[in-house]
Amino acid sequence: MSRHEKSAPHPEPLPLGLLIVDGLEGDLARVELPGGGTQDILLSHLPHGLKEGDAVLVTEAGAVIDHAETQRRREGAQTQLDALNAQAPSGEIDL
Repeated sequence: MSRHEKSAPHPEPLPLGLLIVDGLEGDLARVELPGGGTQDILLSHLPHGLKEGDAVLVTEAGAVIDHAETQRRREGAQTQLDALNAQAPSGEIDL
């Protein structure tokens, strides 16, 4: 497979565990799997209203957006970004 080809969408059933939506394109969601890999999954197999960055909890009963985990992850990412920006030099930079 060349680097420009897309992997086939993940067949049912969905992988169990916490999936993190990395990106949305057309009718597909690229998700980070519990083991760290990524997979394209048809949006029709995921909860309605899904957005990039959402955490989706998949159990044998189905898939739901885990709003608390999504918020926790977003706040953690913002904290890390704020810490990096605080370390940035101020003023003019001589090249």
